[in-house]
Amino acid sequence: MTRSPHQILESVIMAKTTMAALHHRASNSGSIDDLGDLSVLHTTVRKIEELLESAAEYDYVLVRQLARTNARIGMPSS
Repeated sequence: MTRSPHQILESVIMAKTTMAALHHRASNSGSIDDLGDLSVLHTTVRKIEELLESAAEYDYVLVRQLARTNARIGMPSS
């Protein structure tokens, strides 16, 4: 499955909206199903956000390395 970073961010936004609704429902009803889904969504979103943070750190390293390499070999940087 290939998904773009933009699609992943859209999924995270949708999940956060659903989580807010589930939190409201669970606080009013105490539904075990709502609490279970809320827990799974929260854990999954948190993991995706951690991975995106790691990806951003690697991207920073990549951009710096590309700038150095492109300067050394005479390629224009973008």
